[in-house]
Amino acid sequence: MIVLQSEASGFGDLQWYLISPRNSIYKAKNLLIQLMTWISILCTPLLFVFDVLDSQLKPELRANLSHSIIPIIWLVDISWCVEIILSFLQASETNRTFKTIAMAYVKSYFFFDVMATVPAMLTMQNDE
Repeated sequence: MIVLQSEASGFGDLQWYLISPRNSIYKAKNLLIQLMTWISILCTPLLFVFDVLDSQLKPELRANLSHSIIPIIWLVDISWCVEIILSFLQASETNRTFKTIAMAYVKSYFFFDVMATVPAMLTMQNDE
């Protein structure tokens, strides 16, 4: 049934491992990206602007906040890493082979995605 849907939408010639823009996996990937973006929007001000893990807080409160916020941020960073991997498999109207998809992604947003994900994961290692 998925193959018929893919063929009907003009993406029937894709390899089995490539993600069609009209596939449910593509829609789930976009939903995951939106969810992780909103979590980042909510958690970043708590950590950097309001400094909820400040040393002036009571130790019990600081420990509770640390144990609840840090795993959420790790989950967001891991999700962005998964998104980078899935972007190498996401077909488009003009890119329908792995090689063309990968080259187009590396030339466009790959650098920005890596620079947004890797430094955050490296700095989070120091917080543990």
